[in-house]
Amino acid sequence: MKPFKCIYVFIFTNISFCRIPTRHPVRDKWIAFIKAAVEDENWAPHSNNTALCSDHFDASCFTVTALQSRRLKSDAVPTIVEKGIYNN
Repeated sequence: MKPFKCIYVFIFTNISFCRIPTRHPVRDKWIAFIKAAVEDENWAPHSNNTALCSDHFDASCFTVTALQSRRLKSDAVPTIVEKGIYNN
């Protein structure tokens, strides 16, 4: 299996990756965010492994497990766009 990489970031960094959810309406919100960020209304996920890096989520979108790892909440939606870190 190929390693995940953010659709915006084409280098590997020390961050976690979050697959686009399969359930609606959260999936629709993720896709709307990405379409707006890349300024491409025709953008669509390439596969079930399409992911965003954790840098696109506010800290409140995560919970911390008993083992101190971060988990993305099931209703989390990306909101952070860092200009210049993705290819337009």
